[in-house]
Amino acid sequence: MKKHKFPIFTPSQDDVSYIYHYTNLEGVTGILSEKKLWMTNIRYLNDWMEGRYFYEPLLEMIGENSEHIGKVNQIYETCLKNTYIASFSGTPDLLSQYKYYGNICMAFDLLGIDDSRRELNNNLTSGFESPTKVDYYSSEKYTKAITDLASDKTLINGVVKEDIHSLLSFFCFIGLIKHPGFSEENETRFFHFWYRHKEVKYRFSGGRRVPYIEFKLFPSVIKRIIVGPSRMQKEIAIDIKESLESSEDLQHIEICCSEIPFIPSISYLTNA
Repeated sequence: MKKHKFPIFTPSQDDVSYIYHYTNLEGVTGILSEKKLWMTNIRYLNDWMEGRYFYEPLLEMIGENSEHIGKVNQIYETCLKNTYIASFSGTPDLLSQYKYYGNICMAFDLLGIDDSRRELNNNLTSGFESPTKVDYYSSEKYTKAITDLASDKTLINGVVKEDIHSLLSFFCFIGLIKHPGFSEENETRFFHFWYRHKEVKYRFSGGRRVPYIEFKLFPSVIKRIIVGPSRMQKEIAIDIKESLESSEDLQHIEICCSEIPFIPSISYLTNA
């Protein structure tokens, strides 16, 4: 049997150009074998207020008697139904993320993901946004921003007319605002605004049928895999290492182990 030694993860200068996706062994195996990420519909993310945060104040500011209110509501619901997100953290080796999402942290090259978006994923029926950092607005800051949005008559008229650029601006604004309680995640996310519905797939999670779409990756985009806290940390690292050995285009990936102590309640087999 091969003997493998894995370095302890230490921050490096490369970290500033990487974004991190926390997952479990099943998730990392799927990403490595298929060279794809799953982008989940915004209504099925962990924060049940995704896309809804302070939306009611927006409607109030537009005005219940506005001729546009019904159409804006309709467009908003369409946006919720057809927006898909892949979430990343700007912070590697973060204990809270291991606990919530699974004890493996994958590092992706930020510019490489954008290249994958442009060269592998564009098509005539979709609208994309480049990786964008989430804003964790306080109530006061968000109220001011939403006031400015509601008073932007050009944008609102564009939304009502279903202009694709106005729709992207409208919903990416709403979808990039999260409650400050989530700020530790330091989230960067990819939007896929699938306004003209096409290849949506489904998986089952937590007893629900969850819609998702696939985002294809250049293998070179995956840079590092950090195996987080687990009593079986070394065994997991070996499993991943051996799965890489059969793929020539994945040989560049560095595997290392977190120094964070084992957490008794975590299981790397738990679906994240």
